[in-house]
Amino acid sequence: FENKLLFKTGLDYMTNGKNKDEEIQIFGIKMGAELDIVKNLVLSANASIRLNKSSGNVKDGLDNDSNGKIDDKGEKIIINNSGFFISLGYRF
Repeated sequence: FENKLLFKTGLDYMTNGKNKDEEIQIFGIKMGAELDIVKNLVLSANASIRLNKSSGNVKDGLDNDSNGKIDDKGEKIIINNSGFFISLGYRF
């Protein structure tokens, strides 16, 4: 068996183009690996997380991060989504 391992990483960034309190920025990071187990059989694992940064969350009178505190500094950056994915695939 000739095992091959491939690591993958990535970053992403998006914004709505607004200024100051209306601006929303999304930062993300992705990591993954692929392992060739035998000819044409591949095991893949990927993980990702995205964070929202919004200055408006600290001034909106809401508890955006569900921690029981309204408009605390921790609401400026909150987790948008995250995930982990494992798959076993055969290349025809």
